[in-house]
Amino acid sequence: MPPPTPTGLTPLLHRALQSIQSTPPRLIASPPTQPRRASVAIIIRVRPPPSYIPPSPSSPSPAAAPADLQSFFSLPWVRDPRAVPELLYIERAARTSDRWSSHVAFPGGRMEDDDESAVFTAMRETYEELGLDLAERDYLCIGQLDDREITTSLGKRLLMILSPFVFLQTTPSSPVPDLSPAEVASLHWIPLPLLHPFPSSSSPAPSSSAPPQQPKWGTVLIDISSRLAPRSRLVRWALWLLVGNMHFRALMLPDRPEAVARSDLNVLESATAPAALAAGVEGLRRRRKEAEGEREADRDGAGAVEERPELRLWGLTLGMTLDLLSHLPPTSASSPHPHAFLDPLLHSDVPPQRVLGGSGSLTSVFPRFSTPDTNFWIWVFGRRYRQIVRNWERAAEGGVAQGMGMGAGDQRINWAGMALSAFYAAVRKALIVAIVLRALAAVVVVGGGVAWAFGWLRWGR
Repeated sequence: MPPPTPTGLTPLLHRALQSIQSTPPRLIASPPTQPRRASVAIIIRVRPPPSYIPPSPSSPSPAAAPADLQSFFSLPWVRDPRAVPELLYIERAARTSDRWSSHVAFPGGRMEDDDESAVFTAMRETYEELGLDLAERDYLCIGQLDDREITTSLGKRLLMILSPFVFLQTTPSSPVPDLSPAEVASLHWIPLPLLHPFPSSSSPAPSSSAPPQQPKWGTVLIDISSRLAPRSRLVRWALWLLVGNMHFRALMLPDRPEAVARSDLNVLESATAPAALAAGVEGLRRRRKEAEGEREADRDGAGAVEERPELRLWGLTLGMTLDLLSHLPPTSASSPHPHAFLDPLLHSDVPPQRVLGGSGSLTSVFPRFSTPDTNFWIWVFGRRYRQIVRNWERAAEGGVAQGMGMGAGDQRINWAGMALSAFYAAVRKALIVAIVLRALAAVVVVGGGVAWAFGWLRWGR
């Protein structure tokens, strides 16, 4: 008699990981002018149901680690509907020299000269930052997502090529991490329902009385003037008045760390430490106390720790997360597209209900500006960007429908890079026009005011 068909989230995760295994990633070659490359590890685990009882350490014959996806997803504790897939994120340490300081990210870093391959870089960096050895038999390397280009704030200069690799933890319990305080502030396991909406029949609630978990979206504000003129405070202030802020969509995640870096706080709090680093140290102390308080509350069965500010998942890491989620199968027959939840996040240049081939995950991380006229000029200059996104969608449709020609799996075209370049080219033109028009308007207003005051002084008396 065949086993019953499993329900819950793990069957959807199984199909997504199979899709990643069978889909060749788009690889981007490093140009001669910028050979830097980096890799990150996207680590997934399945949290067992509350009723799961781990085997005794004295068990005579411990079960061997699953060697493939089919073996793993056939395990009883994985097939349980109450099992919850989770993704590993880190909050980076506060460092003034790090452009990603305190950001939510995946473990990873730059490729070194003696690294054997890009996947080796991801594994080495994960071990150095978290103390997790992805080469152990408790982890499976599933595959690679599309390469991504890391550029400056407005996409004018290429910084490096980033390669994301997906790993699956095959054991019900996770090893104790050993965080590097210089690199990582805390480690977080985030349930999949907080990243992607699922029907209530599939998404397990934290308790019988609580509603199913759902993603929560917010916004990150970035002062564009600090990116355009970082050394001149006066110029930054003037640019801020002219162009305002950039608004990035962000997934709001609970700040409940599973591990917090252990470091010598007395050294980090020296009088020579910058204010930003001192603030990071204070946050580290607070979160360590709260994490210890949560463990004490769990052991005592009483008390609740005060809710902390939420983490914000945005930018490059959000884009890679959505690339991963794009492999999930449809969760509702009524949805026009398996990832229709991305439609509200699309830039206004792209019509809704046209999220195909990962373009939704790209456009959802593009910023908007706080000034409406800047967004209007981006639309005016964004014709090529819109055309690239539409061609990307057509390529995806052709790949699905015909399986030939320049389809979704075609390796020759870096659609993401082309769209990114075209979008930020439109942004740069829009900012120039907006700044010039506002400067002219300011000159007209000031000139008119001076002329009126002069006339009043001369003729008004």
